[in-house]
Amino acid sequence: MSEKQKFLVYRKLGNGSVRYERYEIPLSNGMSILDALFYIQDYHDSTFAFRYACRGAICGSCGMTIDKVPMLACRTQVSTLKTTKKPINLPEVVFGDISDWDQEKEILIEPLPNMTVIKDLVVDMEPFWKFYREVEPYFTKDWNDIAPESTQSPNDMKTIERLVYCILC
Repeated sequence: MSEKQKFLVYRKLGNGSVRYERYEIPLSNGMSILDALFYIQDYHDSTFAFRYACRGAICGSCGMTIDKVPMLACRTQVSTLKTTKKPINLPEVVFGDISDWDQEKEILIEPLPNMTVIKDLVVDMEPFWKFYREVEPYFTKDWNDIAPESTQSPNDMKTIERLVYCILC
């Protein structure tokens, strides 16, 4: 008999009602939280909604709250989740009644906090993208004042290198 894992998952229906549903799924080697969500969608409820894109911890689309910690579902391994040290914890963020959550045996999956939930784990990203466009967090170049070759020195790269890893939160 294969090992199984229990999940307590936030669900928001089209009519706005909110509930938590329990799922128990068989584990496989190297299973990520994203893999588990696909299993739930494929074998338990095809209407279950969540976001993902690259599956490589680059885009941030699969960001969600896992056991009260904002994490990337594609990067988070089911087998080591309960034993991995968590950088931050958001116990004060409450989406609904989880008083019966068994923290030792169940993995709690909820949407990202401080964002409007559209359906299940899908949040409205428009406020983020609006702010992103206003801030312009990227380098711009005056194309009228361009040299024949535009290079970046190793020292210039060191200045921005740590910012490149920001998406890994």
